[in-house]
Amino acid sequence: MQLRGDLWVSAEIDLVIIGGGPAGLSAAIHGARLGLETVVLESKNVGGKVLDTRTIEDYPGIVKISSMELINTMKRQALENGAKIKELEEVLKIDIFHGKKRIVSSKDMYFAKALIIATGGKYKKLGIPGEEKYAGRNVFYGTASSGMLFKGKRIAVVGNGDIAVFNALMLADTAETVYLICSDNELHTTALLKRKVMRSGIDVFWNTDVTAISGDSSIKKMTLIDKTTNETKELKVDSVFVSLGLEPESRVAQEIGVTIDNNKYIIVDKKQRTNVPGVFAAGYVTSGVLKIAISVGEGTVAAISAYEYLK
Repeated sequence: MQLRGDLWVSAEIDLVIIGGGPAGLSAAIHGARLGLETVVLESKNVGGKVLDTRTIEDYPGIVKISSMELINTMKRQALENGAKIKELEEVLKIDIFHGKKRIVSSKDMYFAKALIIATGGKYKKLGIPGEEKYAGRNVFYGTASSGMLFKGKRIAVVGNGDIAVFNALMLADTAETVYLICSDNELHTTALLKRKVMRSGIDVFWNTDVTAISGDSSIKKMTLIDKTTNETKELKVDSVFVSLGLEPESRVAQEIGVTIDNNKYIIVDKKQRTNVPGVFAAGYVTSGVLKIAISVGEGTVAAISAYEYLK
C-alpha cells in the first residue's frame, strides 16, 4: 500500500489480464516468462468458450486433444512460470484512479501498470418471453456436448450458422425429432454441412423467427412466425438450443475509454495496442474469430507489447 494524498492506494501490479481463455492464458504465460508480475482475473473457470468443444483437432502441432486437457496444460504452464490465476472473480469495472489503472472485481481491487483485455464473447440470446425462465434447464447455449442426453426428445435448434448446424447434426443421431429454425432462407456454413443437413432428416423451418417459449416446470412448446406469410405456429418441443453465435464482451473496455467498432469489437493495432496507453486487447473480443491459434497468437503479442510498454 502507498499513501497518495489522504488515500491508501495499493501498489501497482505489472500486468493484469482480464479473461482466462486461450488469449488470456497465452498472455499470462509470456508475461510471466518476461519477468512481469502477472495476474489473471477470470469470472468463471479458465478456458472460455473452448470448453464448449469436447475435442480440438485444428490446433497446429497437435493432431487431437481434449479441450480440457489443452486448457489445463496452458493453466499449469502459466502457473509454473509464476503467473497468478484468480478464478470465479468477476471484473465489475475498470477506471483511472489517481492516475492508475484500477480494476474492481467481485472480490478485490487491483492497480495495474499494464492491462490486457481478453474477455472473449458471450452467447447471443433471443430476447423473447420464456427464454430466461428455462435457461439452463431446457434452453441451452453453445455446443451440444452429447446427443445422448436428448435421446428420444423433440429438440429445436435456433440459428443457421456453423454452431447451429453442428448442434442439429449431433442431436439428430439420437433425438426423436430435430427442428432447425432459420431466420432467413440459407444456411451460413460449408457446402458439405449443408448437404449433411439436407440428408439428415432434420426438419428445417426457413425464414422463421421464434417469438416465445412456454410450458410449466419444463418447456412444452415454442411459438414461431413465418416472416414470408406472417403466419404463426406452435411447435411442441422438449428443449431449445439457441445457436446464434457470439457477441464481444467489451463493456469493461469502454469504461476506460477504449475505442470499439460498430459491432462492439475492440480496435487494436498489429501489436494489440488499444487507443489507451498501457491497455492492450487480444482474442475474440478484438477479432471476432473463434480460433484457438489466433487467440494464442494475439495473447502472445499483447504480452510482448505490454513488456515493451513497461520497459
